[in-house]
This record gives sequence, structure tokens and C-alpha cells, in this order.
Amino acid sequence: MKENKRTATLDSLAISVARGFGRVEERFDKTDGRFDKIEKDVGEVKENLKATRRDILDVGDRFVPRFEFDGLLFRVSKLEQKIANKR
Repeated sequence: MKENKRTATLDSLAISVARGFGRVEERFDKTDGRFDKIEKDVGEVKENLKATRRDILDVGDRFVPRFEFDGLLFRVSKLEQKIANKR
């Protein structure tokens, strides 16, 4: 009788442990899914950042820096003054 009770207790304990591991496995699967989504999102953010950097560099190549523009503006105005004085 005592052996039967002990076996029943061990069996119920084994079943409980198996259920617990099953729940843990489900939670790990859900967590893995969330990490996969986060990795995908981070990859997209990195690609967007690369594209933004390229765009900024392209814009920088198309425009003259302000200090160069100011210098050229000064030189042109001096030339215009010289031409106006010669007339």
C-alpha cells in the first residue's frame, strides 16, 4: 500500500514537472519570437540610418559650405564695385 502511494506520488510529481517544463518551453518559444521581431526591427533601423547618412552626404556634395559662399559673395561684390568705378 505504501509503495502504491509512493508510486502515485512520484507519477503525479513527474506529470507536474513535465507540465511545468512544457509551459517554460512555450514561454521560451514566445520569447524567441519576440527577439526575432526585435532583431528584424533593429536591422531595418540600421538600413534606414545608412540611407539617411548617404542622403546627408549627397546633400553636402551638392551645396557650397556657408563660409565659402560668404567668401565668394565678398569677392564678387568687390569685382562689381571695381567695374562700377571704371564706368
